Amino acid sequence: MEGNPTSNRPPSRFDLFTQPFRLLGIDPAASHTQVQATYAAAIVLRAASQEAALAGARDIILDPARRLSAELAYPIDCAAADTEAFYAALSSGASTHELLLTADRLAPLSRANFVVHLAAHRPAESVLLQAIVDAHICIEPTEIYAILRTLRSRASCPPPSLASVNQGVQGLLAIHAEAAFAGYEKIQDAAEPMMECARHVLATGERYRIEALSSLLEVYRRSTASLRASAAQRIEGACELLRQHADDDTSAIGELTEALPLWASLSRPLMAFDAYQGREDRDFEIPIDRARLLLADLSNRQHYATARTIANLARDAFSSMPDVITQFDDASALVEVAALEAEIKSLLDGHVGSLIKPLEKYGFGSTYKNQANSLWHAFSRAVKATESSELADQPWRLTRDFAVHLGDNKETASAASHLIAGMIRHAKDVDAAPEILDALDEDLNDIKSRHNIEDDAPSPQKRFFGRFGKRTLLASLALVAAVCGLIAYRAFENDTLQFFARSPVSEPEVIPPVGKGQHFGLDYVRYCHFQEERLRIIKQEVHGPEDSRAFNALANDYNSRCSDFFYLEDDLKTVMAEVAARKMALEAEARQILATWPWHAAAGGSATPSTK
Repeated sequence: MEGNPTSNRPPSRFDLFTQPFRLLGIDPAASHTQVQATYAAAIVLRAASQEAALAGARDIILDPARRLSAELAYPIDCAAADTEAFYAALSSGASTHELLLTADRLAPLSRANFVVHLAAHRPAESVLLQAIVDAHICIEPTEIYAILRTLRSRASCPPPSLASVNQGVQGLLAIHAEAAFAGYEKIQDAAEPMMECARHVLATGERYRIEALSSLLEVYRRSTASLRASAAQRIEGACELLRQHADDDTSAIGELTEALPLWASLSRPLMAFDAYQGREDRDFEIPIDRARLLLADLSNRQHYATARTIANLARDAFSSMPDVITQFDDASALVEVAALEAEIKSLLDGHVGSLIKPLEKYGFGSTYKNQANSLWHAFSRAVKATESSELADQPWRLTRDFAVHLGDNKETASAASHLIAGMIRHAKDVDAAPEILDALDEDLNDIKSRHNIEDDAPSPQKRFFGRFGKRTLLASLALVAAVCGLIAYRAFENDTLQFFARSPVSEPEVIPPVGKGQHFGLDYVRYCHFQEERLRIIKQEVHGPEDSRAFNALANDYNSRCSDFFYLEDDLKTVMAEVAARKMALEAEARQILATWPWHAAAGGSATPSTK
């Protein structure tokens, strides 16, 4: 996709060769008489097309109000004998590296002007952006003030005030910040260099460097705003399409494949700076929340293949953003556990027969396509996704419990022993926790002993998980389902998240589409007001950053659908009466959402409604 060219912004071609003093061929010590004489000579010698530029340069120099900006853009802190070498270096075709070595030998003001001129005429590498920051923190206004007093005295001009010099230096930084991005063909080309520059500067922790960086980032923020907003809208639209058509909308996946990396790349420098400053910008959280909500929705509707695709896209897009990538790693782990859970539930619901013979013939972990191979892929994928996470034992527990269930029956005990033996091999391959191996060894030995299965059996060792019957296994699956059910805190889709069977709604409550100014029927109006009541209860229980992030995800989704719509007065009256009648049920539903947030479950939180 083509990006926004930098020419779409007001161009800032900071050019030291068109600077007034350079254009006339004089230095800032020239008197008014010399300026006029030089201008007259230049008009005679130069082309008529330059007359306007020459006249403009003369007028700026002779105008005390505008002269200071011209002086600050001239190498006034360079020795007079070095001025020509300064301009000769800028005219050369040397590499950025070579020119930065030249810049390092210059005084601070001249160095700042020199490196900004380079950035305005070529795509600025990260080191060039860093050089702009480093040069500006070395500029000392009092030293510039002293130099200007001397030059103005020689030119018979009144000196500037120290306050005006201070203001002028600040104004020059703003000009330099604009010019720093003028050399890029497309503004998105600045994203990676800007990120590297921000990372380098923030790592120093030095106040003045960070203040200079903020000037660059403010221009970058404005310059990328429309492109970031467009990418965010594309992400939202693609997520909504996938929510509605998870199986057949390849165009939406293609849209996400383009929009997610673009938005992430453009946003990274700004998010890094905001995080350093301790600020939160909801504009940056919304696209991330959209993708996470989509993962929750796809997983809850068992579209695991599409969920994996989206999770991989997100991890690639946010690979250099540790806090964000952790969220998607966690979400991906939950998707894989949910997929394994669904596979095992399918077998428990009556398809065990298709598993027995393949396990007995090929074992657990073979490449032959059959039901055992499908279970193996679900298991091994979940093990890999959850390693080093709080869910690391879940794939082992789920599959081990299923194997123990098979081992309770003589007819399926041989298949169970092959299943556990395959798990033991994999546990050794991936260096699983010793407790897992201990439990699996004991289970295998127990099954073989009880059913007289002849084979070499590992010696019995300490049991870690304990033995579970089918009822305990199903309870364990239900617990994992509760954790997986709200990966990104999505709630209340009647066809997917049936949390509230104890208090059924007499009429349907349907999630409306994202948008504004739509005409809603009764079922949409009901969702908006029921959800509003749930969010009101949840907000009262929000404590800490994880709760805030979860609540904001719900609130953003709600606002995207219910902040602006048309409705019939009779529908509203009906729904408000239902809200009043269902107040306790809605409160219970809200508290159940809180209880299913993973960190609440981990802390032993309950879903007990209040009794007010």
